[in-house]
Amino acid sequence: MTYPKLLILVFWAICAYCFSVDSNQSFAMLGRLFFWATAIAHLAEFAMFFGLFREAGGSMGRHFARTLAFGLFHIREVRAQIDASKS
Repeated sequence: MTYPKLLILVFWAICAYCFSVDSNQSFAMLGRLFFWATAIAHLAEFAMFFGLFREAGGSMGRHFARTLAFGLFHIREVRAQIDASKS
């Protein structure tokens, strides 16, 4: 796993942790906001790049999970995989 992906997983973990602390703390409120904003953005990315994932093949469930977790990092990997297979 690459360093940027590891940082993204840490970010997700911190945001998820914010759901378990007192809701009146600004850190927790901000963490929950980032969690939902990031989740919505990654869901939109999956919808926008659905055709790319179909072209790449493989499990759509795997593409969905990786897009939800890593967003554009996964999309870049899929594009690189498609470009490599065409060459």
